[in-house]
Amino acid sequence: SPAEKAALMVLAQRDIVPQSFADFCYFVTIRSDDPINPAPIPFELWPKQEELAGILQSGKSIVLLKERQIGMTWLDAAYLYWRAAYHGWACGYFSKGQDEAKKQIQRIQYIHEKLPAHLRGKLKFMAEEIVGEDGAGIQAFPSTENAGLSYTLQLAVMDEAAFHPYGQENYEALKPAVKQIIIQSTADPNLGPSGFMHDTYFKSKRGEMPYQALFFGRGSRPDRDEAWYEREERAYAGRGESFDAYYPLTDAAAFVGRSGLVYGMWDESIHVQFDPCKWEECKARYAG
Repeated sequence: SPAEKAALMVLAQRDIVPQSFADFCYFVTIRSDDPINPAPIPFELWPKQEELAGILQSGKSIVLLKERQIGMTWLDAAYLYWRAAYHGWACGYFSKGQDEAKKQIQRIQYIHEKLPAHLRGKLKFMAEEIVGEDGAGIQAFPSTENAGLSYTLQLAVMDEAAFHPYGQENYEALKPAVKQIIIQSTADPNLGPSGFMHDTYFKSKRGEMPYQALFFGRGSRPDRDEAWYEREERAYAGRGESFDAYYPLTDAAAFVGRSGLVYGMWDESIHVQFDPCKWEECKARYAG
C-alpha cells in the first residue's frame, strides 16, 4: 500500500537494511522492457512476483513454468544480489549462452549502482563474476557441458532451462552441492512433451522430486488482457505450438508439440496412459 511504501522509505533514510526480499525490491531500480524507451523505472512487484518473492525468501527450491516476459530475469537479479550482498551466499546463474550470462551480471550491476548508497553491498564487478567477502558472490555460467562442476553454491538459478543445451548435465553437477535451486523457463515449442524442463517440472508436480512446481501461465502480467493475447495469437498464425508454449493456459498445453501430429489437437487424459495394460498380456506388441 502507499502507506507501507512510505514507511519503507523512512526506514531507508535511517540506514536500516530491509529484512524481507519483497521489501528490498521496493528500493530496486530496473530498466523497463519498452523497446522504444527502456528507461529506469522502480521495480514495483506484480502480484505473481510478490507471491514468488515470498517463496524464494523461504529458501524453497522451485521449478517454475511460465509465460514469456513476466519480469523473472530482473527478479532473479534482485534475489541473487540480496543473497550475495546481505547473506554472504555464493550464487550461480546458469543461462543458455555466454551473452545471456554477461547480460545478467550487467543487470545486477545496474541494480547495485542505483540503490541508495547505504544499501549497496561490498561487491566487485567483473564481466562474468561478482566477488564479495568471505566467498560470497555471483558467478554467471553459460550452459556448457561442465558448467558449475566443482563449485559449491548456496543458490543456483537456471534461467530458461528448457533451452539449455546441457541442462540435465548442469543440473546433475549442481544438485549435490547447492542449498537452493531455482529452475525456470518457458516451454520450448521444438521439444514438445520432452526435455529437461518438461521432465523436471512434471516429476516435481507428481512429488517425485523435492521441488515446488509452480505454473505462472497466461494472465501472470496484470497489464495483459484477453485482447492482448488475441492480438499476439494472430501474430503466431500457423505456429500455434509456439504461441501455446510461450503463453500457455495450462501446464500441459505448454508442452504440446504439434509437428508431426495427424490431428492438430492433444488431450492428456486420452493420449497419455499412466497405468497401461501389462506388456505380456497384449495379443500383439509393437514398439516404435
